[in-house]
Amino acid sequence: MTPFACRVATYNIHACRGRDQRFDLPRIVDVLAELDADVVALQEVESRADYSAIDQFEALEEACGLHALPGAVVAGGCGGSYGNMILSRFPAHVVGRIDLAQPGREPRGALEAEIRPENRSSFRFVATHLGLLAAERRAQFAALADGLDDRAAPVIIAGDLNEWLPFRRHLRDWRRRFAAGRGQPSFPSGTPLFALDRIFGLGEVAIRRQFVHGSALARIASDHRPVVADLKLRLAEDIVAAPQRVLAVSRF
Repeated sequence: MTPFACRVATYNIHACRGRDQRFDLPRIVDVLAELDADVVALQEVESRADYSAIDQFEALEEACGLHALPGAVVAGGCGGSYGNMILSRFPAHVVGRIDLAQPGREPRGALEAEIRPENRSSFRFVATHLGLLAAERRAQFAALADGLDDRAAPVIIAGDLNEWLPFRRHLRDWRRRFAAGRGQPSFPSGTPLFALDRIFGLGEVAIRRQFVHGSALARIASDHRPVVADLKLRLAEDIVAAPQRVLAVSRF
């Protein structure tokens, strides 16, 4: 095992609607280019006809030119959907979808991907967006932690955790259990006050640096600013990719 440097990010794009209330997908793409991340977790990606004039999943994949994995949590009319997305410079495929929905609440979920850099063993990357109520998040934190503990490969969890208070027990438990940079305010994007967007590592993951990207464009393109982490992963070298197996995953 040798260290492998990797930059990851998480960004709630607010369906490509900025603080100026203008829909502007190219502006989001420009922010993503500024991040220069190898793997990105996106939240609030929209393709439902009632809410977006375009399929943002397809448009972001085409504009960014990266491996793109959609993780819809809501299906709407005209075949549209809404939810999470993973963009990766490295080959990637979905290995699981974790249903985090709580009774009577908005559907929530996590998208788990296997990421395989060239000539290296793989790692897992999980994109998620948790609920608005504390009790809802408590159950979702527990479900995610329990569901990922058995992974042999390094795991990175990135997303909008919607946790407004840094002293919540479930967030403190995660910080003890996982590698994490200190949370920094990322919401609202104009003058950030709350560290809602976070990145954690499980297993052979070291977070060297974690920061909020605060360019002029990022301050207006969405209601969140992106959070970026520079990581060192311990991955085996010269691994020949094994044939992909079709896995049974939960649907939501």
